[in-house]
Amino acid sequence: MNDSSSTPIVSVLMPVYNAEHYLKEAVESILAQTYKNFEFVIVDDGSTDRSLEVLNDFAKNDSRIKIISRPNTGIVGALNDGLKNCSGKYTARMDADDIAHIQRLEKQSNYLENNEDTIAVGSRVRMVDSEGDFIWDYQPPINNNEILEQLSTGNGGALIHPAAMFRSKALMTVNGYKEKWCHIEDLDLYLRLSELGAFHNLSDALLDYRQHFTSANATKAREQADLIAQRLAEEAVTNATSALRTKPTSQLDIRLQWTRWAIDIHNYAGFRKHARGILKTAPFSKHSCALLSMTIAHIFHRLTRLVTRGSSHQ
Repeated sequence: MNDSSSTPIVSVLMPVYNAEHYLKEAVESILAQTYKNFEFVIVDDGSTDRSLEVLNDFAKNDSRIKIISRPNTGIVGALNDGLKNCSGKYTARMDADDIAHIQRLEKQSNYLENNEDTIAVGSRVRMVDSEGDFIWDYQPPINNNEILEQLSTGNGGALIHPAAMFRSKALMTVNGYKEKWCHIEDLDLYLRLSELGAFHNLSDALLDYRQHFTSANATKAREQADLIAQRLAEEAVTNATSALRTKPTSQLDIRLQWTRWAIDIHNYAGFRKHARGILKTAPFSKHSCALLSMTIAHIFHRLTRLVTRGSSHQ
């Protein structure tokens, strides 16, 4: 049992809804952190699977865990109820299907301690698929100006939400999350927070960020795009072009994107896995044609580099 009598410096806030399959791994990744002075505020948003049972088992053995069980209202209500129960100087977001790397809380809290003008710090993330297999390394923009530039175009991924740590006082100042902007609640929050201080992304990968075929980014892409346009209109942003308008929406679209990510960094195991998924599901589709073109272009590029390199050594 880990029972700290001191006031926690960090509150980890994690909403949970029917996440039984991944929940144990997510919780264990927080409890294993090198940084120990935290509280773990977990909001069960009316799960109908065994999520609450799993959480209660963990809470019996670690007093840092605070469970809030409530009827389902959606992520915005769950996050705001969680924020009301966070007492730490900093609040770290976490999702119930992701995996925090062991030094995440230590590195992010240290950065905020040493950079008083920064109100939120994110990190590089490792994109993994639903089985946890690596796809791609994603480094969001690092400095504040680059982050703000991407936010101004509607890209909430400029600061990966479940990899972010915030100054709790700033979250209270802007009154948390807004139900009106559900599905783009992270972007809306960032736009309001941007008036209070700077953002930063660490170059360390501090989270395994799980990608799903059924995620909101895939199933609600059109709705998100419309909401982003409305939200940016409120900001009087004139150069807004939502990146979500070209986001993949079908399972085949998503697999094709994953193969592009994987082959770009020579992750051939990830490429083969999702290429097989495309070929098995739709062997004569436009996705298979795009996959073939991608593969040929990659091989040609690799051969060209080898020939060029060989010529330079002659």
